[in-house]
Amino acid sequence: MSKSEDKGKFSSASGVTNRKKAATEKRRAITPVRAIRAKCLDCSGDSAAEVRACELTACPLYPFRLGKNPNRAGRELSEEQKAKCTAALARAREARQGITA
Repeated sequence: MSKSEDKGKFSSASGVTNRKKAATEKRRAITPVRAIRAKCLDCSGDSAAEVRACELTACPLYPFRLGKNPNRAGRELSEEQKAKCTAALARAREARQGITA
């Protein structure tokens, strides 16, 4: 194998690796709420139980410590929307069982 063939072989492989790495980094992008959660874990010695039991209510990060934004309103679905979601979930489960069976 010549050097030019060898170089082409490795450059394409590294291209695939770089794309996978970029995709992984994109999926794991840190959000402000995740950064707050990481800070709370750091403050409590990397113990999730200690974060939940935190008593420092004066801390400005306290409401966000569990990795949720308390200012975001939850979704409220109508009965029709709930029925539609339930049916879609049932279809997805059936399709999945068909694949694994």
